[in-house]
Amino acid sequence: MTAVVSSGLDVRECRLYRFWVAHPVTGERVLGYIGETWQMPFDRLMQHVRDQPWADTLLGWELDPVVYRGKAAVLAAEKAAIEAESPLYNVEHNRANRLRVDPPQAIRQRRARDAAARKPRWVHPDDRPLAAGGIRHRPAPGRWSPQRVKVALWAGAWLLATVVWVGVLQRHGGFGTMTRNVLAGALLSLVLLVWAVRRRPDSWPMWRRRLRRLRRAVTR
Repeated sequence: MTAVVSSGLDVRECRLYRFWVAHPVTGERVLGYIGETWQMPFDRLMQHVRDQPWADTLLGWELDPVVYRGKAAVLAAEKAAIEAESPLYNVEHNRANRLRVDPPQAIRQRRARDAAARKPRWVHPDDRPLAAGGIRHRPAPGRWSPQRVKVALWAGAWLLATVVWVGVLQRHGGFGTMTRNVLAGALLSLVLLVWAVRRRPDSWPMWRRRLRRLRRAVTR
């Protein structure tokens, strides 16, 4: 029989779901993820299939029969379930699980599987192109876009030339209009160089994703 748990004025029908996956190392069928939703379950499943690096190991999923009235009730149930069942990929409420796989490790494992199967490199949702507008996504970790390489090389060469120019002038004296133009170009080159290298492709900063999750949680 379906149980109903109430949480104040929020009367949305919310439920827990569980994903079962093949363990990335042993291949055994294990509990991969516990989540909650008030959306249609199939829609939520598709979001995970699209966005999670472990989606290619998915073996099955199940919807908990208990219906929770309101977000607060289902969030409390989700916390209790994660702490009790120790799923492989949950992070929140799962810190005590020493066998969990953190997101960076899951991404590395996914890319290793893709490389072994000669599949296209998996790209994090934050790095994917928008559905419309023609905006190109940032290069996947481990790769530099040709434009970024050109900017970095050009800016570095200009800065090196500026250092040589200033060194020569210090020996011979005299700072004219040409020197001021060179220094202005060096300043611009420095800005471009910082832009080119400030997001190293091989070390995508996890704190940016955590801030996005925090912002979504606050505004939810």
